[in-house]
Amino acid sequence: MKNLIKRIAAVSVTASMLITGGITAPAYAEDISSGNAVTVSGHADEHGMCGLMDYAYWNDNEGTIETNFKLGGAFDFTWNDVSGAMCMTGDLFVRNGKDKDLNDITMREEMHGNPVIDYRAKVETDENYTIGAYGWFDKERIEFSIIDDWGPLNPAEYSGNRIGTIEVDGGTYDIYKKYMGTFDDPTPVTRISSIRREKRSTENGYVEGKISVYEHFNAWKKAGVKFSDVYELMLCAEGFDSSGTIHVIRNSVYYLFDSDINDNVTVGTGPEFNPPEDTTSPDTLNDTVFTQMASDERDGYYFNILFVDMLKNQGDFSLELLKGGNFKCAWDNQSQLTFERGLQYYNSENLTRSVVRKYDGEEITLDYAADIDTEGSVIAGAHGWLNNLAVEYFIVEGWKNWTVPEGSESLGAVGLNDGIYELYKGPENCWYSTIYSVRRENKLANDSHIEGTVKLADHLYAWEKYGVSPVDPDYVTFAITSYDGSGTADITKNEIKIDGVDIYQASTPQAAAPVETVGTTSAPATSAPATEAPATEAAAVEVPEFIPGDLNHDQSVDAFDVVVGRRELVKAINGEETMEEADLDCSGSTKINDLILVTKLAMGAEVNLSKVRSSRSK
Repeated sequence: MKNLIKRIAAVSVTASMLITGGITAPAYAEDISSGNAVTVSGHADEHGMCGLMDYAYWNDNEGTIETNFKLGGAFDFTWNDVSGAMCMTGDLFVRNGKDKDLNDITMREEMHGNPVIDYRAKVETDENYTIGAYGWFDKERIEFSIIDDWGPLNPAEYSGNRIGTIEVDGGTYDIYKKYMGTFDDPTPVTRISSIRREKRSTENGYVEGKISVYEHFNAWKKAGVKFSDVYELMLCAEGFDSSGTIHVIRNSVYYLFDSDINDNVTVGTGPEFNPPEDTTSPDTLNDTVFTQMASDERDGYYFNILFVDMLKNQGDFSLELLKGGNFKCAWDNQSQLTFERGLQYYNSENLTRSVVRKYDGEEITLDYAADIDTEGSVIAGAHGWLNNLAVEYFIVEGWKNWTVPEGSESLGAVGLNDGIYELYKGPENCWYSTIYSVRRENKLANDSHIEGTVKLADHLYAWEKYGVSPVDPDYVTFAITSYDGSGTADITKNEIKIDGVDIYQASTPQAAAPVETVGTTSAPATSAPATEAPATEAAAVEVPEFIPGDLNHDQSVDAFDVVVGRRELVKAINGEETMEEADLDCSGSTKINDLILVTKLAMGAEVNLSKVRSSRSK
């Protein structure tokens, strides 16, 4: 097809023209901060860095594009009336630099490990697009792509000759090879494509998955393709002869060691790929009362206890899980401690979950009722995270002795559900943003009882109107957050429904674990914070080994440990003391590498770290 030849010809100069013997390193744009939107009419060809990831965008000579790169590899990409345009984030392995004498040189970084891309995106177009892994083997002049999803035109129709197949990551990919020329260089460019037979997108435009890039590399070699060094590896969104928008909500590019790789991949033809099942269960699976930080699921409802600053929380607390989403909690002398229970989309590999859910635009409602007794500072309402933990949100239905944080920006007021809500954007920080919907009528102003209904879709729409786009929920919970003081809360109704159906799933009792995990107890809860019984010889408790990355001490590593890791890194940057556990690589201080490690652990990647803490150097 003519448009593809044009695209290949121009993309072959993505970040600088192909030259004989390889691709030159790109002329880098100035590094940008998160949320720096750029609109370009006509031709564009740019590389740069946003946070820790490289980015690139390109447009042929027609139409306009708008890019907005964010931390963690996320980005928004809009194109209008283009013949060909691309936007991507990932890793670039060749770049310009200076030697010790300040002479211009081209620097190459080897790709260590086996690359994997884990992503989630929202597609807003019914015209031509593709999304998937993209890159170059520059010395051999090979452009490659692994396409997971596309629009009306299947890329298999213009990708050349099929030379093989690979079954991996839950699907079958056909491998294609095509020789393409460029307008200014007669030396041919080879294009290698792995194209998934079944599109990954849902009816509502969400597309997500893992791309085991290294398995495709292996399959291409078995199909006779010869290549060596990788020039770049990106998650790429592309539009051609079309208009549209793609929001990349999550993009993690990471690298596995050989010991982390299983052999459940078939090249050619063979059985469907099925990952091995892990039947392990945590020791706390039957517990319903918690007196230390914890996060898990019971009856289909996720629950969590979260400190924002553990150093300021010196008192006791307890959380008792009741049937469905109901719970009781009590706290004494606590500062910014959250108890919550509800719906979890994120972290779908939690082995104790009865249902694995992925958000697909469904209607979510929260019916709640609670009695709250406190003289301290507290808020009650819906709480959660959006866009792969990039945005924390609060829908504040009632409060006592509380105001929105200093430095918050007022966005305006909207009429939602049965009330009027003031919208605020919280103070800026390095890693995530915060948005508040605060009900103008405080339901806790004159009474300790609070009840009502929250229709999440109304708030999502309002937030998107004010710049949070897209609004892709990771968590939806009813939460009690204490900012100061002591108190109790009895949540007598907490029903979360998806399209009118309660998420309740009766939990199946599990066999008692032989070892009790520190931080839990099976004693009945009381209205006051629970105290642990003294240990006796007959009831000795075995202390579990240190879990690298478990920064909130709930005996697991998940998204909330990433949140703690971000906070500790900000402290380190500001010269403040940080918790010892945040120094994952035992370097003696908390650095950006520690946050990268805890993020990989939370995503399920295997990282070799010591399970015995060494003494921190000062």
